[in-house]
Amino acid sequence: MRTKIQLFDVGKVPYKKHQDDACYDMYAAEITQVRPGLVRVRLGVAIQPPEGYRVAIYPRSSISHTGWSLANSLGVGDNNYTGEYAAVFQATPIGYNFRLNEFTYAPFPYKVGDRVCQMELVTYKQIDWDVVDTLDDTERGDGGFGSTGVK
Repeated sequence: MRTKIQLFDVGKVPYKKHQDDACYDMYAAEITQVRPGLVRVRLGVAIQPPEGYRVAIYPRSSISHTGWSLANSLGVGDNNYTGEYAAVFQATPIGYNFRLNEFTYAPFPYKVGDRVCQMELVTYKQIDWDVVDTLDDTERGDGGFGSTGVK
C-alpha cells in the first residue's frame, strides 16, 4: 500500500526494524515542556493514509519503565487530517517538594532523534446504525466492569 507522507525539519519516515513488526517507530523532531510533568513532542511528519484507513499512535512498551506515558494513551488521526503529528506525554509524580510546594517527576526519557512512539495504519469500516428498542439477551447482559470475573 502506498501512503503519502510529508517531512518537516528533522522529521524522519516512520521505520520498522523487522518486516513482520506490526507498527512503525516514530521519532522526536522537537521536545517542549508544557509544564512540569507534561511534554509535547513534535513527530516531524504529516501522514495522509488512503481512504478507509486512519493513523493510530501507541506508546512504545519501554516507556513503562520510566514513569511517563502518552497523555491520551492512544492517538487517532483521521485520514483527512493533514497536519503534523505530535505526541503529548505525562509523568506520574515521584515525590513532592514541600519547600517549593510542587511535585517532582522523573526526567523525560527521550531526546530529539529518539524513537518515542509507534504508528500503525488501521483500516476501518463505515457503520450503518440500526436503532432498536432493546438488544438481544446474552449471558453477560448488562453486567459492567468486572462482571465476567478474574478467572
